[in-house]
Amino acid sequence: MGIFRFYTTLLRKLAKSPNDAVGKSLDKLAGICGNFAYIGSRRTLQKIVLEQANKLQQKLQQVDQHFWQQVSETQLQLLQRLQRCKNANSLEEVAAAWFGRRDWAKDSGVFPDFVLALDDASTFGNGSILELKDSDGSSIASFNSTIPTRFKSLIEVKEITGSRMVLEAAWLRDFPHSLASGYEDCPRHCFYLVRTHSRSLDDVRISLIEGSFFETAPKRELLQRVWEQILDESGVPEEQKRQLLPFLSQLEQTVIARSRHIEGASVKPRFRIMAEVESDANLHASYPQISRRTVNLVIKREQHYDWAWLQDAFAADGVGVSVNPEGESARLLINGNLSVRCFSIWHRRNGEHWCLQWQLP
Repeated sequence: MGIFRFYTTLLRKLAKSPNDAVGKSLDKLAGICGNFAYIGSRRTLQKIVLEQANKLQQKLQQVDQHFWQQVSETQLQLLQRLQRCKNANSLEEVAAAWFGRRDWAKDSGVFPDFVLALDDASTFGNGSILELKDSDGSSIASFNSTIPTRFKSLIEVKEITGSRMVLEAAWLRDFPHSLASGYEDCPRHCFYLVRTHSRSLDDVRISLIEGSFFETAPKRELLQRVWEQILDESGVPEEQKRQLLPFLSQLEQTVIARSRHIEGASVKPRFRIMAEVESDANLHASYPQISRRTVNLVIKREQHYDWAWLQDAFAADGVGVSVNPEGESARLLINGNLSVRCFSIWHRRNGEHWCLQWQLP
């Protein structure tokens, strides 16, 4: 599933029930939008998990035998879970096998909130990683579990969380696409579904934002600069700082955040990496083009992105759209009745982004 179909589904749901923009939790809003390879809020979204489990079982019952042979030769442990999903007598059993735990109806609390399922089409954002950020005011909720980036692989997610749950659940749900070479380490788009003024129907703003809007410096470089500031503040001499920085910058996030057993101590200290959005990257507060009661999709504009590319990208995702240029912007008519405006936003640190904007009725 690509990001344009996800966005279109969200608009269609809100067109039927505009009050859901504030009346529903953000995970419920996201949950109605399509096929998922992974769902984090499984307690809240039990019904949706079981619907997806049903799709998984039906798909597995139609998979060609040669795919089963292939997985038996490479992924024996996951084969057993696939077979449990296929032959389960209830959807609850499918969900338990899918997530690898009997208590599947339990929120994970780890990054990410969702992973979109892969499909046969080569669509923009196919299989994207999705994280939700919800706040009552105008600020964007902080990133408590991982530093936002434009791309992440499932292997990176495993390293960040210290758990194989997301990787293995996605592998099962995406089977047999997951048999393709490079499935686990292929870079996937990261999108952040952000809502601000979540209790005000007059002021609410919802945006599906590509990670490029937040990642204006590479993650490793960002962390190196953090260590440099810490060493400066600790008074480490310049020569020793130059010696230490290459080692500190290689530390993975999971290593930094790991609980530490200290001999003789009654507590296990751990550091936590959090990230707060700078004001010039707060799309909802610092960019007047993002007006009240709008639902937006924001993507980095590459050189080859033009109106023809946009129309083709929607079409590849199974969404009918007509694009009518209006000078530097364009008016899109999606599925014949959703009027969406597309225009450029210039990020103060990361150049031109396209914004697709729809007004709540």
